[in-house]
Amino acid sequence: MNKREKRYAVIDFGTNSIRMLVADFWGEGQVKPVYQDLRITRLGRGVSKNKKILPEAINDTLTVVRDFVLKAHGLGAEQIYAVATSAVRDAENREEFRKRVYEQTGLKLNIISGEKEAELTYLGVQSILEQAMEVLVVDIGGGSTEFIWKTPSGDIKYVSLDLGAVRMTEDFLVAEQPAEEQFVIMQERIRTLLERGILDLMEDFSPRVILGVGGTITTLAAIDQRLEVYRPEKVHGYRLSFQKIQEILALLKATPLQQRKMIPGLQPGRADIIVAGTAILSEIMSLMQVNQLIVSEYDLLHGSILYFSSKTDKLN
Repeated sequence: MNKREKRYAVIDFGTNSIRMLVADFWGEGQVKPVYQDLRITRLGRGVSKNKKILPEAINDTLTVVRDFVLKAHGLGAEQIYAVATSAVRDAENREEFRKRVYEQTGLKLNIISGEKEAELTYLGVQSILEQAMEVLVVDIGGGSTEFIWKTPSGDIKYVSLDLGAVRMTEDFLVAEQPAEEQFVIMQERIRTLLERGILDLMEDFSPRVILGVGGTITTLAAIDQRLEVYRPEKVHGYRLSFQKIQEILALLKATPLQQRKMIPGLQPGRADIIVAGTAILSEIMSLMQVNQLIVSEYDLLHGSILYFSSKTDKLN
């Protein structure tokens, strides 16, 4: 029987939420979660427009990260790693933010590229990928969307697009109940970015199913099951059809924001960006002509633990 090698914690500084995974690494690629948490701080609010992380977003995020670090130490994590994605890498004040994180938490923040984000996500979902062929892995975040797939020759390809739920909401859906015209304009923008970004690169690949990760996709699985309390074991491996995603999108669009916050399975802090996130997923599935989505709880956090367990260098 394998023996536990080390207990790690990884904190992900996302555009919309700050997440932490504490897990044991048992060797041979086995990661066993011990504790998970997520807090919505909207770190990336305004970054798309202002190119800077706002002071209030920094303060809100640091408050959460300090709590996470204490919790990780209390659970016996021997090492704590921190990774930052789209919002931080796009911000002009990212080095100032990195310094603040270190001064207040002691964490050395790894600001990773979109390609590295995709690579780590792929590492995290491999347990499902082993059982499914011709899969397109899609990670819809707050600021960007990553695509990962394996070519017929066995090569892994990664594409990262500046296409995220927070970014699209701030650019197109700022009103609590946006007009249909604004939604259509956003759809057209999403479609244009996708056509420019992935069609040429995927000429040799026709996925039969999408394996989806990230808050938008896990939330859709929770909404479809009407989960009053989020349960990862109910979400992981859940299957959603393209038709069901279209039905949920229609419901979300038609529901005013304050009522939307009460939909079972939807965190109130995600209610304002879920329409944009679902629209991104809908356009991806339409463009790729894929009728089914498999939801994965394993993602960047799990992949980061696998990466750090075998590397001594930083990610950036």
